[in-house]
Amino acid sequence: MAQLIAYHTKTTDLALFESNGQYWIGSYLPQASHQNGEPPYVLIEGYFPNDLEGRARLNELSGNEF
Repeated sequence: MAQLIAYHTKTTDLALFESNGQYWIGSYLPQASHQNGEPPYVLIEGYFPNDLEGRARLNELSGNEF
């Protein structure tokens, strides 16, 4: 199960998640119906070895990419 780590500073449409020890950035997609309780986000970048690298990349994004 994906765990929310951090939202982008300008929008909740981009967020950093952790799944099974891997960190990834997801973009909100309201049509994403995973049918298993996962948040409605789809992978756009990843995987980062730790949350610091994931947060650094998340902060590099403008928030308008997706």
